[in-house]
Amino acid sequence: ELHLACLEMTTDIQFCPVAKPYLKPLVERMYKLINDSFLIQLPGKTFENILVKGDYDPVKQAVLPFSSLIQMLHIWIVDDYHQSLTASKTKIPQLFWDESANLYPPVEFSNQDLEMLNVILAKVERRRHNRKGILLNHIFYNSKELLNYRKVYGDRDVMIKFDPEDIGYIYVFIESIKSDPNNLTYLKVPAIDSIGYTKGRTLNQHLIYKRFVTDSL
Repeated sequence: ELHLACLEMTTDIQFCPVAKPYLKPLVERMYKLINDSFLIQLPGKTFENILVKGDYDPVKQAVLPFSSLIQMLHIWIVDDYHQSLTASKTKIPQLFWDESANLYPPVEFSNQDLEMLNVILAKVERRRHNRKGILLNHIFYNSKELLNYRKVYGDRDVMIKFDPEDIGYIYVFIESIKSDPNNLTYLKVPAIDSIGYTKGRTLNQHLIYKRFVTDSL
């Protein structure tokens, strides 16, 4: 998924050699900063070793859903980290950003650009496309446009992308123009859902509900 996303954004990946963390000190220091300044305050946190951990049980103490963790991390970055002095005590990230943005104004993305970015960064699967549509996580997805695509190319395996935070739709890669890397097209296909179950539903919620129903039978 990472390789495909970078390919679609024409971005190269440079991996750090194994057992050489000193080649990426800024990355390692940022991880430590996030751990020491943000994660250490949260229930369900882990520790650097078993001596510090003691009898603390992270699994029993964990109470935050992933979506809340991401929201809290964004708040910490914007309201805390960006407003505080860096380790060198020479700059405040927000002020430094403002100065740089005045010199080199950042590109503004349209809503279409942002949606395409969500597609590029989505999870990837391959599924069979047949007359019923596409089955993913026990949910069928289909549309008139997808039906027309099948009329031309027939039943076939297709690459799809989906957002685990919203199972109400998937994106189907149009194979016919795969040879043109500058003209990537994805077809947004909704779930076959007459009661609105999938709208805004996360994959994790869906799997929990499915397991609950299965266990109840």
